[in-house]
Amino acid sequence: MNKLTFTEIETILNSDIFSENDHNPKMWMLNDIYETANVIEEEGKFKEMFEQLGKYELVDEFGGEGHGEDYWAVYHFVDHDVYIQFDGWYASYAGSEYDSMFEVTPEEVTVTKYTRI
Repeated sequence: MNKLTFTEIETILNSDIFSENDHNPKMWMLNDIYETANVIEEEGKFKEMFEQLGKYELVDEFGGEGHGEDYWAVYHFVDHDVYIQFDGWYASYAGSEYDSMFEVTPEEVTVTKYTRI
């Protein structure tokens, strides 16, 4: 399998064939297709494009009810070592909506917390 860049993965996810098969980027943000690659039974071009994505995993997410309008999910496309954040918003009356995707990189940070003695 050839390693894909962020731009190549983005092109696949934004393609008409993905939208026609209900796998548009919004579905990634919603975590609705997590591990779909293991059960997909589609034939032809869609299956071929899906398989190009290789192994992927949800590594972080935030948002939804009780968190205001912020809503996002980060996936690691393991075979390509590419991390993509799917960004959007949430509203209780409308659910969530996908706005954009962009490449991110993991960065370890140190956080100081204060606890009662």
